[in-house]
Amino acid sequence: QEEVMLGDPCLKNVKKGDIVQLQRRGFYICDEPYEPIRCEWEADGHTKEMPTSGSKEKTKVASVKKEVDAAVKTLLELKSEYKQLTGQEYKAGSPPVALSNNPAPCLSAPRSSDITAIYNKVAEQGELIRQLKSKKVPKDEIDAAVKSLLTLKAEYKLQTGQEYKPGCPPSSQPPCKTSAPEKSPGQADATSTDHASLYNRVAEQGEAVRKLKSEKAPKDKVDEVVKALLALKAEYKEKTGQEYKPGQPPTNATVKTSVNVQEKSSSPSEADELYNKVSRQGDEVRKLKSEKAPKETVDAAVKQLLDLKIQYKALTGMEYKPVTAVGSGDKKPKEDKKQKEKENKSEKQNKQTKQGEGQKNEPTKDSGNGSSGGTGDGQGPKKQTRLGLEAKKEENLADWFSQVITKSEMIEYYDVSGCYVLRPWSFAIWESIKNFFDPEIKKLGVENCYFPMFVSQAALEKEKSHIADFAPEVAWVTRSGKTELAEPIAVRPTSETVMYPSYAKWVQSHRDLPIKLNQWCNVV
Repeated sequence: QEEVMLGDPCLKNVKKGDIVQLQRRGFYICDEPYEPIRCEWEADGHTKEMPTSGSKEKTKVASVKKEVDAAVKTLLELKSEYKQLTGQEYKAGSPPVALSNNPAPCLSAPRSSDITAIYNKVAEQGELIRQLKSKKVPKDEIDAAVKSLLTLKAEYKLQTGQEYKPGCPPSSQPPCKTSAPEKSPGQADATSTDHASLYNRVAEQGEAVRKLKSEKAPKDKVDEVVKALLALKAEYKEKTGQEYKPGQPPTNATVKTSVNVQEKSSSPSEADELYNKVSRQGDEVRKLKSEKAPKETVDAAVKQLLDLKIQYKALTGMEYKPVTAVGSGDKKPKEDKKQKEKENKSEKQNKQTKQGEGQKNEPTKDSGNGSSGGTGDGQGPKKQTRLGLEAKKEENLADWFSQVITKSEMIEYYDVSGCYVLRPWSFAIWESIKNFFDPEIKKLGVENCYFPMFVSQAALEKEKSHIADFAPEVAWVTRSGKTELAEPIAVRPTSETVMYPSYAKWVQSHRDLPIKLNQWCNVV
């Protein structure tokens, strides 16, 4: 009997109640026949129309690129025209000298009402942009509004000669600027005052930026304040001809430390009082750091100290210096230190002379010692230091000996127990001993050799009786890299423990004797 085999697509023809065999694994009854999929539209909350055809993004990008290219071409043409007229390259924020110093005389001064109207327009436009951003409208609309705001700000600056500042409406009608080849002293003072006020505005704006960053304000807010700061810096550079540097006010201008404080001539009493304040605040900071006070408290104290230093510099025109500001009294400690070093040097020289010379020069020595002693006596009791020996030989021999070898710079203790460093002076002693001893033993027929520093456990076991006293202090090597050794190896505790196993091989009879060998080595 021939069985008809059908594929999966034929399942759509199966009706309810039909029995079919699937994949020869069993028979199944159809409970629900095949039905085509039905798609129903459900609102998902989106506002933009979904694309029904291929993406038009490529066409849009191409058209935008053409616009950008055209704008760039226009910009380049304008720059080349600017270069032909002025003879210099265009630099953003740096208007030509002739224009900045001698602006064209205005035919009719703008009225105060017109300036106020422009100011109000700028304020309204700014408010509109903030509303658009809060409503999260498309970026194109916001960009158009921002462009309009920038145009209004530029117009405001053109009319008033100053940047737009929110909350600072124009007080009166700005005077019409005319070209003036020379400035009178009164005008120069006014200019320097303007520079000082502009400097203070930049400093205040910088402080506002730092405050916002420390408070972790939103990025948009910080960016807006930073933008205002950069604009102020550009204006400062344009007016003074130099970059803004914190702590360096413009020449011939007095930086006002406070808005309400009137300009005063810095009298010596004021400078001294401010100097003392800085000194006290510095002591306070050092005290807080030594007491390990919380970081916030220390930061606040440091900030106050820096503010005081800036005030001091603004008042006196020089940096705060602890040594020079107090006067000549501070030089005394340095002089005392030099005098002390001189005395120590003379005492050392006298000591060496005492040891090197014989009985002939005794009167000279006495007079030399008397003079140095007199100098010491004249200055009162000497300051106690830890340079000399602090332990007495009769009271604590071990401590006394330890101080002798370390304070004389002969030995330095090492961070491994039982090991120490031979410094140049002690090694020179060792070399002298070796240089004397080596030729003397060679005269007796002794030869030098060198044996390894490691001893096997088996060899050390044979010398049990010999090393019985220091067996607990023997150093053992148990690992090579990360691999455990099959048998631990000892670091030689004495020379003979390494040499004797070899002697046992070499000496077969009395004819092999005597063996005269010497080894210069370390033991642990």
